[in-house]
Amino acid sequence: MHALLLILLLISLVYSKPSLLVLHGSDLDSYTQLSDELENSFDTAYKDIQRISQYDLDYNNLLLLSDTLPTNLHYPILDNLQHNNIVITSESNNLSNLARQFNLQLSNKPITAFDGANELEIHSNPHSCTLSYNGHSHSYISNSQLIHPSLSSPPATSHSKSHLISSLQSTKNTRMSWISSKSFLNDTSLSNECNKQSALDVLLWTFQQKGVVKVTQMKHYKTGESETPEYVYNDESNFELHLSDENNQPFTTHSLQLDFTMLDPHIRAHVPPSHISEDGTSMVYKLTFRVPDRHGIFKFVVDWKRQGYSFIDEQMRTTVAPIRHDEHPRFLNHAWPFYSGTLFTLVSFVAFAALWLSWDDKIKGKKSDSIMKLFEVFDLCKRFANKQSHPKLTKIHLTINDINADGAWEKDSAQV
Repeated sequence: MHALLLILLLISLVYSKPSLLVLHGSDLDSYTQLSDELENSFDTAYKDIQRISQYDLDYNNLLLLSDTLPTNLHYPILDNLQHNNIVITSESNNLSNLARQFNLQLSNKPITAFDGANELEIHSNPHSCTLSYNGHSHSYISNSQLIHPSLSSPPATSHSKSHLISSLQSTKNTRMSWISSKSFLNDTSLSNECNKQSALDVLLWTFQQKGVVKVTQMKHYKTGESETPEYVYNDESNFELHLSDENNQPFTTHSLQLDFTMLDPHIRAHVPPSHISEDGTSMVYKLTFRVPDRHGIFKFVVDWKRQGYSFIDEQMRTTVAPIRHDEHPRFLNHAWPFYSGTLFTLVSFVAFAALWLSWDDKIKGKKSDSIMKLFEVFDLCKRFANKQSHPKLTKIHLTINDINADGAWEKDSAQV
């Protein structure tokens, strides 16, 4: 019985919906369409903004449908963004301090009409339709690659540098969207099909139901092996990365890049999609390369950031070790000049020894006497150069004997 209950509990945890907390004011009845759409995808809870404490924010996702927020909840909401996702709808300056934490500057001028019409054009994918908007705008305090506009003012208006909906994704892949219109999600606004589709796109993206990229597996190995704890120079390494989307389907991109780095990248290469995994849930990206001639601790680094998708920042460590003394090649092609020099020296020595041993005693004796005289000349020159006195000589006469072609001796005198 206990085992059955445990199995049912595990199944409920696996198939449970992500939790969502909706913080609302007194006008929750005007968001019935939104509530119906959210309850189809989330385990939704509703709480009054004035009756909540910082300990009630333990949910995967948070939706704020109020222009007011108790001061004691500002920092808990910021902390909540480190692990969870947040959508804030506000058209007043009451939340200006909170907006500054997200790099947003709220505008106090309402946007109700553009060129006599209360309509805005969405030019970004996947929609290109006309929607209605009634609210405020905001601008960015500074440039940041983490925040991007989801809906901006038309270029022909005085609010051309303002944005109506902005989305932010942190480096930990938590998401936040700021909608500068509280009425953009009510029943009147969602009666417009374009408004409804646009609002759901923003909500589902923020709550990790769209644009999610997951790393299901990451490995490396040497060709011919299944696992490789370390490499040596010139080994053929294979790197594999498995990616899937929010629906556990293969995710395909052609902009994936691998860095094989130790302080600085030694290899930086494009990683193409190779094939779909055996279970059909992910796309396998594979790259084969030769390990560089550098010893140390290396990292396989994949840093992929694209607007609208989860960031990929994965690393794996490995070791590139030097070759053992008994694994070095015995002969190197580029060392043949040294080999030939050594062989020439050996052959020359053997030839010299053979010639020396083949001479008769008379010639060897004459040659020996001449060599000894040369050594005496060198010794005397050395003494004279070092200014060392000789006990018997005041003038040094050096005799140099040369051998003529007939083997006779000729004497020349030189005075030093």
